[in-house]
Amino acid sequence: MPQKCSASDYTNKKKYCSYACVDANKLVGPEGPQGPGGPTGPQGPQGPTGPSNNFLQYSINTDIRDIGTEFYFVGVNDSVATAQSGNNYTTDFSVNNNHVYLNIIAVATLNPSPSVTISGTSVDDNVPTASDTETITLAADGLGGYKTSKKWYLVTDISFTNVTPSNYDISTFNSFDFASTDVKITGYSLKALSDNSTNDCNITFQIIKVNSGTNVQLTDLENITVDGKGGTYNRGEIIDTKRGTRNYTQPNITTPDSMWLNNKQFVLKQSDFDTFFTADENHILGSSGESILLKIESSDILDRQKAPTFVVVYVFYENL
Repeated sequence: MPQKCSASDYTNKKKYCSYACVDANKLVGPEGPQGPGGPTGPQGPQGPTGPSNNFLQYSINTDIRDIGTEFYFVGVNDSVATAQSGNNYTTDFSVNNNHVYLNIIAVATLNPSPSVTISGTSVDDNVPTASDTETITLAADGLGGYKTSKKWYLVTDISFTNVTPSNYDISTFNSFDFASTDVKITGYSLKALSDNSTNDCNITFQIIKVNSGTNVQLTDLENITVDGKGGTYNRGEIIDTKRGTRNYTQPNITTPDSMWLNNKQFVLKQSDFDTFFTADENHILGSSGESILLKIESSDILDRQKAPTFVVVYVFYENL
């Protein structure tokens, strides 16, 4: 058998070897064929999908502009004319790519199948259609709120058929439908900074559900007022229109200060929508055309005394 040579043998050239002397760690042969794959292991556990928690956030600094006594964070419900009567309204008005909303409060005469027709320039995907019309069938008694399915740039005529309303309001209208997704409102948080020169600040906050269709119903999910000097003793009052059974602790009647002092922040929070509503009233089915409005209001113009100077609103919801 041939003998392995040492390094000195090569250096001194004293011996000959039948094979090369190399580092044994570098003796690597060609790669062999791949072996068969092993069996597939068991599938690991999969956790359940949790709820999708989301929120809407809006804020306004009311000191920067004259916006009147009310402001819609979400949606549009701007009055065009109130306490109107007769069969025709012929004063042109701009709708600014919104719907037209009619609230018929009383009628003078009524015949079967009452309806109303809106005429003007409608808009679809920002494309105007001049000389367009839309007819809405009214309830049998002629009363209620009605929203056009079309959006409009300009309305030139509103005509009633088989009914003569003696009291109705006209508004431009739009609302937020959560991108046509079905959700449920779980709660909200509102923070409002009072006026810096008076202890008589007040604010009303509403979350309003809008049902689908042209026969519009506006339902309050929240309607609550904080009045800095309201109540019997002029120390402050919280008026909870939606949940009158809740017991609020009012300020001590012997305290001379109001409940909402100047330059102070007031916080309203609510997280019990699921327990308060028992018939899914807080579900907003955007896929079916349901939507919401978010509104604040004050007894004074929102950039003046008695009104908050800054308001931020969070509305929490889950996807259904």
